[in-house]
Amino acid sequence: YMPMLFGLYLFVPFLANILRKIDLKLLRIPATIAVLYLFAVPVINVILQTWGLDPIASRLSLEFSGGIYGVFLIFGVFFKKGFLDRVKSRWFVIIALISGALLILTLYEAFKHQYDYQIWYDDIFLLICSVCIFKWFSRIKKIWWKPVVKSLAKCSFGIYLFHNIFVVLIIRHTEAASVKIMLPFTWAVSIAVSWLLVWLLSRNKTLGKLLFF
Repeated sequence: YMPMLFGLYLFVPFLANILRKIDLKLLRIPATIAVLYLFAVPVINVILQTWGLDPIASRLSLEFSGGIYGVFLIFGVFFKKGFLDRVKSRWFVIIALISGALLILTLYEAFKHQYDYQIWYDDIFLLICSVCIFKWFSRIKKIWWKPVVKSLAKCSFGIYLFHNIFVVLIIRHTEAASVKIMLPFTWAVSIAVSWLLVWLLSRNKTLGKLLFF
């Protein structure tokens, strides 16, 4: 992740100034092409290969545009400028549930046919589900346990940086345990420990500002 993060940090200030001044209507067609090619084609290929068919040949390179990470960045700009604001919240919930179910179904079919599909950010169902959940959450007015939620939001980037270290440590010492038990346990413990570590380190305001916020 780190090379990608440094690349984003390096160019985001320049891209932000450009995107702030550009008419988003000009980005609709290229953004649509990028989403279909970068997110839909990989899933279609998984389905084709699961059924024993030849995948779609990838001839187009969109890496110069930032690839899938560039698309996520563009989505952020769209949302900031009101994209999908007219869609009612219940539709976000319904579409998130449907896309989440299709994601699980894709994984199930792949594993059932012994096709090793390692889900990644370029899954169209994951993209749709995450976008809908993000838009739904952004409309929530009443927040339970607001101080806790606020702390989690503030520490989220630091948690992202640290969590994989604890995931590796937990897996290394619990290899013989059941996967069904270890998945939720590893997720919960790695998030909690990373959150605590970030909170403690961020008590030093200078360190917190440089590393996390």
